Amino acid sequence: MLMFRSLTFLVVFYLNTALFLLFGSWLLLAPRSWAMQGLRLHGLASLWWLKVICGTRYEVRGGEKLPKGACLVASKHQSAWDTFALIPVFRDPAMVMKVELGWIPLYGWFSHKFQHIFVKRDKGPSALKSLIQDPVPPGLPRKEARALIEGRIEAACNRLIAEARAAPNPPPLPVERAKPAAVHS
Repeated sequence: MLMFRSLTFLVVFYLNTALFLLFGSWLLLAPRSWAMQGLRLHGLASLWWLKVICGTRYEVRGGEKLPKGACLVASKHQSAWDTFALIPVFRDPAMVMKVELGWIPLYGWFSHKFQHIFVKRDKGPSALKSLIQDPVPPGLPRKEARALIEGRIEAACNRLIAEARAAPNPPPLPVERAKPAAVHS
């Protein structure tokens, strides 16, 4: 049943997206703020379909910590979920995406309209330089800043997974992997 509901959502999600792109194509000529509202509605509609079809719920924690102005939010991109679910959470988001996605008719055109940030993934670390204005915290070497961000994301994910496992009716979760034993020579 889980597989059936997942596949059903996948079909509905792509149909929903295609309909938003088709019927919202006039927004390419409208002010950016109108197009951003269309993007927000797409995210909300996708979340609604996910709840109706799969029973998936979500909650936002720490929203009060978001600054009023611009900020960089690093999410753990593991699926297409964060490409639509995070949009309604933020006031005026700009997503980071690979440059090739900007070439897709309608989808790519809207991505340019939304002023998303396109990076060339084959450029590796130099592509990240264009995304990150001051290190977090200021003065921290790049490797340490990345390790700090990754550590925070992993720790938050581990806390959320542990919380979900402890729930009375836990959702399907990834199987815990045993850590490899240390090799002594």
